[in-house]
Amino acid sequence: MQDLVASYLGGATTVELAAHYGMHYTTVSRHLKERGVAIRLRSLPEHDVALAIDLYQAGLSTVRVAEQIGCAPNTIRAALLAAGIKMRDSHGRPKR
Repeated sequence: MQDLVASYLGGATTVELAAHYGMHYTTVSRHLKERGVAIRLRSLPEHDVALAIDLYQAGLSTVRVAEQIGCAPNTIRAALLAAGIKMRDSHGRPKR
């Protein structure tokens, strides 16, 4: 866990650490929080926002878009909402 914390404090993301240590990014986040590490909020660069919009509008879920871009699904959701994209429900239907 010391290496995980050191890597995160050195600039690695929770997604990168999850891939490296073979765990889910939320597990990485939980381990960091349990050790008193403040979690950084990540915003997407413009080119990733454009890609996220394209992938989401092509029918991918926020989870699948996040996997392709390498971030958390909530980061994708926030970026899509900020860009004015209408979100779908869990069955792919437009939300009202």
